[in-house]
Amino acid sequence: MACLVGVESARVGEPPVAAAHNFDPMPHTDAAACRRELGAELRRYREAAGLSGAQLAHDIGWSPTRISRIEAGQVALSEVDLILYLAFCGTHRRDQSLDALHRDAELMLGYWLSPHGPGLEDSVRSLVYHESTAIASISYEPQMIPGLLQTEDYAKAVIRQDGWRSPENIEFCLRARLARQGILHRPAPARFTFFLHEHALRWRCAAMAEQLLTLTLINALPHIDIRVVPANSVFGGAFRLLHYARHKPLVHLDAYFAGLFLEEEEYTTPYRELVPVIADAALDERQSQEFLAGLASARDRGSPRHELEEEQL
Repeated sequence: MACLVGVESARVGEPPVAAAHNFDPMPHTDAAACRRELGAELRRYREAAGLSGAQLAHDIGWSPTRISRIEAGQVALSEVDLILYLAFCGTHRRDQSLDALHRDAELMLGYWLSPHGPGLEDSVRSLVYHESTAIASISYEPQMIPGLLQTEDYAKAVIRQDGWRSPENIEFCLRARLARQGILHRPAPARFTFFLHEHALRWRCAAMAEQLLTLTLINALPHIDIRVVPANSVFGGAFRLLHYARHKPLVHLDAYFAGLFLEEEEYTTPYRELVPVIADAALDERQSQEFLAGLASARDRGSPRHELEEEQL
């Protein structure tokens, strides 16, 4: 089973050492997360137009280096620059979500909201991008199994709780959520640590027995660590803390209407400091796996709810 950090001397809540993730430990480029996301979106437009960075640079009259730095989120992009970039990619109809992302990127507030669209309950595009580029992800979930770990039946039960969704929309959201899980099975995956509260593991639904069994199997993967937080420990709402090889950590908070991303150190430090507190309260790796297996077995037999053993608390 995976450990929370790459070496014993590493601070809990910080990313493992470079060698553990096979990345080049170069200095931070200080590219703000929102600008990196904007750059990735612009690159998608360029590639859809069948243009190389050098071709687009030649057409606009910029240097290839400028295109590269824009797409890496390393330079500011004016409104005129944005219009030129998109126009030479053959895009003349502006995407409102792209405009909003550009405004947030240039404000450089250190935080921004990513509104949920009408189709998906998560601000999926932003979250998937930042999740997929992280080298380590640490999350705390007090109420439900995180989307990355959900089985199809469990995910469907969760999505159906929004009574306004049509059958088509439920299916669309379900497919998107399951597709997100591919990040766990990439050839060189990030390190994932999930702190799951006991309350989340005791939700009474028909899909829970299979879900608990799936958690015990996933927990055996070397880059995934699932830690159980006992019922008598409470740490507030859910959050994700994402670490990067060359950028500052990013915190994601999910609300009903939008996802909130925090990047400035004054906003992320409280969450980084909370992680070791949660880790101290959580069951260790062996205890967590035993508890998950026992709870899965009990649910499979249909036995009544039971509490954590006293010695585990």
